[in-house]
Amino acid sequence: MKICLVAAPLSGRSGVYRSTRDLVSEARSRGLEWTGLIGLRSSAPDANEPTPEGIREWTFDARGQKGVTALREYLSAAPEVVEADVVITLIPQSDVAFARASRSPNQMWVSFVRGAPWPAPGEQGRLKTSAQKLAVTRAMRRADDVWATTEVLANSFSSVRKAFLIPAGVPLKIPKRFTVPSPSGDIIWAGRLDTDKDPQLFLDLMEDSGLQGKMFGAGPHQDRVSNALPSNVSLQGWVHPDQLWENAAAFLGTSTREAFGRSAVEAAVEGIPVVLHEEYGCAPLLYTDPELRKKFVLRTREPGAWRAAMLTVVKDPHMWARVSEHVRENANNLSIEKSVDSVLARVESQRSR
Repeated sequence: MKICLVAAPLSGRSGVYRSTRDLVSEARSRGLEWTGLIGLRSSAPDANEPTPEGIREWTFDARGQKGVTALREYLSAAPEVVEADVVITLIPQSDVAFARASRSPNQMWVSFVRGAPWPAPGEQGRLKTSAQKLAVTRAMRRADDVWATTEVLANSFSSVRKAFLIPAGVPLKIPKRFTVPSPSGDIIWAGRLDTDKDPQLFLDLMEDSGLQGKMFGAGPHQDRVSNALPSNVSLQGWVHPDQLWENAAAFLGTSTREAFGRSAVEAAVEGIPVVLHEEYGCAPLLYTDPELRKKFVLRTREPGAWRAAMLTVVKDPHMWARVSEHVRENANNLSIEKSVDSVLARVESQRSR
């Protein structure tokens, strides 16, 4: 069975970018015929990494309706798509384009929702948001199956389509670090610098905290964040995932619209405690202990509460060790191997109906 994953267009080498490569690489390591198509904006930072076997990346800068048409034409002609028994689209633009593409009646199409399917209220103009929501809604309703990575994400579009849960995963590897995690290290924030991720909350809670912080990422709020950095926080841009966690004491996930939260799971795999907003998709997966969840999965946006939670975990070695062990144990259930297993099981069950 040939499966093709499609993620286009991507403005950066984000969690969807890495997950697409990881899923295809894991499947092909088992001898499965999986491929991946990744369309990147020319402005996306260069990762300086070799492209895995089965993955094809190309530059895609078309936007708006012309972009949808161009992507539809590209996918209709791509041999990876044409020859696939199953096509899995991973972002809303891919959904909309593929819904309009020509395909074999025997070909199964899955919309695998990996992030918020449309902009949040106030993120852009009302008319543009309404048009995008309508287009994505129509596309999702035409798909043969719809998946989501977490219940938090599935609930965000449940009025449009009921989603089957396929947990995302990360590669479980031996950490490649020069230092082991410890409560005396840096406080880490990683993500796209935009409204949803709320980097300003991190800046506010770090100020006068007495701790050192590092921010990794880029995005539309980059200049604003750079100009607001307190003296104890540095902005590092995008780096290889292995570099995120060196000398890390904790990871803070301030986002209010995080479908999964790959960086948080990667931190947990390394044994690094995480403090997350309750809307962070992976929060209930990493924190299964009610006591710890109450302390480190926050509903509030008040910087003082976040600072208190952060200090609770890094200033108490016993608490730090307890949280480290708890989140690492749960993160080990969120492997890329298990994600591939879940995809295969769902596809086979649907195709046999």
